[in-house]
Amino acid sequence: MTVSLSVSDGAQATLSEASLEFTGANWQLPQSVIVTATDDELAETPVHSVTIDVSSASLDANYADGTVTYLPGSSITFNIYDNEDSGVSVAGLPLYAEEGGST
Repeated sequence: MTVSLSVSDGAQATLSEASLEFTGANWQLPQSVIVTATDDELAETPVHSVTIDVSSASLDANYADGTVTYLPGSSITFNIYDNEDSGVSVAGLPLYAEEGGST
């Protein structure tokens, strides 16, 4: 069985593996996929997400329907926590400007 993986937004995250191959010799062994968030140097929504789509294919009729039954659904959602800030900081409240003036 081949389990195929793809990320919904390749600009936001990458996968260490695009597919995993399970055979009669390794079906019981864990296989890892590392999801890496892209450090894009853009200040974005503090928390945004990407979806990893998962599908399978097999020559074995017992597993050939394209679903991966041991996963909860055909996709996995990961949250990305942005590490850039907007570059604006406010200190010394209250802030004010007088009419006709500036601060």
